[in-house]
Amino acid sequence: GREYLSSNNRQVRSRQLWGSEVYTEDSDVVAVLVHMGFINLTLIDSVASDIRSLSVQLKVLPLQASYVSSNSNNIRSRSWNSFDQEEARCSYSIKSCTASLVNGEDIKLYPAPGAFAIIPPTFV
Repeated sequence: GREYLSSNNRQVRSRQLWGSEVYTEDSDVVAVLVHMGFINLTLIDSVASDIRSLSVQLKVLPLQASYVSSNSNNIRSRSWNSFDQEEARCSYSIKSCTASLVNGEDIKLYPAPGAFAIIPPTFV
C-alpha cells in the first residue's frame, strides 16, 4: 500500500527499527529503507502515486550480540543489547529494492547512507 510510502508513516516517525546495516527481525522494513536511503521522505509524497509496489530483497542473518544505533537520513535507529533467545530468531539487511511504477516500468533503487534530508529529524 501507498499509505506506507508517506512522510507520515507512523512506523518511520516512531523509529520502529533497531540496528544499523543489520537490523532486528522486528524492525519495520519501510523504516529501514528510509534509514538506509532507499526511500527519501522529502520526495516520497510527490512520487508515491506513481509507485505500484516495492520489491525488497532481504538477506537473513544470524542474531547479533547487539545492535547499534545510528543517525542516517534524518532517522535515528535504536540500539538493542539484549534479547530473548526464544523470541528472537534472526536479523536482516536489505540486499536490493526495486520500485514498480504504475506505467509498468521497474526502477532499481540504491541506498544513500547519510544523505541529507530537509524534513525535521525523527529524534528531536
